[in-house]
Amino acid sequence: MLRRRREWFEPFGDVYAVTGWIPAGHIPTLTEAGQRLDLLRREGPSPAAVTFRDPFPAARGRIRPANCQSRSVPSTACPPTLTAA
Repeated sequence: MLRRRREWFEPFGDVYAVTGWIPAGHIPTLTEAGQRLDLLRREGPSPAAVTFRDPFPAARGRIRPANCQSRSVPSTACPPTLTAA
């Protein structure tokens, strides 16, 4: 069935899936997911916006939400960083 998928599905033409490392116990919101997807579309794969094609290792030390990884977001708009194990 997957061999014939091109007969049944049309390509999206843009990135539509993103993942990323989050602190243990954190449940991402839909807004955070959208911010990661926007970051991926704008700046490409990074530790804050990971694709299955371009994986990144788990972050060590301090972690910031995906929207705060971008240089275009002022640091005053971001919450304090979280410490990862």
